[in-house]
Amino acid sequence: MKQLMCLFLLSSFVSKGQTFTLADTVFKVNDVMRTYRIVPNINNNEYIMLESRPFLDSLAKFLIKNKNLVIEIGNYTDFRGTDKVTLMLSQARSRSVMRYLVDERSIAINRLVSMGYGETNPLISQEKIEKMKDPATIRLAHRINVRTELKILSVDYLQQ
Repeated sequence: MKQLMCLFLLSSFVSKGQTFTLADTVFKVNDVMRTYRIVPNINNNEYIMLESRPFLDSLAKFLIKNKNLVIEIGNYTDFRGTDKVTLMLSQARSRSVMRYLVDERSIAINRLVSMGYGETNPLISQEKIEKMKDPATIRLAHRINVRTELKILSVDYLQQ
């Protein structure tokens, strides 16, 4: 099975000691969890990969249980395209995750912020990848840089 990864970051807006549980993992302020990579395939049509749906469904349950949270869905790409293309691709992927949560799981759209960051902030630098010799290792390094990060932005959302 493909290595799946997602970074789940808690923002400094969360009060100290406050915890949240997602997929049986308890998060505290500044905790980082790497579990799933949510990478919607984007061709002519944007869609979520079937293997990403269980995680997105658990995220939806998490948001339903924690009705006061607002999260950012941030997507990053690798640097194998132009800045403009990678930025557009990351924005489209982030929007497709948001649309899935809104359209398929009825999460309020104003609880979600969609951000595409393109090739900024890679987990493995271009310099390190260029020094790699094994094609499989290079492909894996690029796959690690292509990711969606979920960040809690606010814990005081009020339903309208």
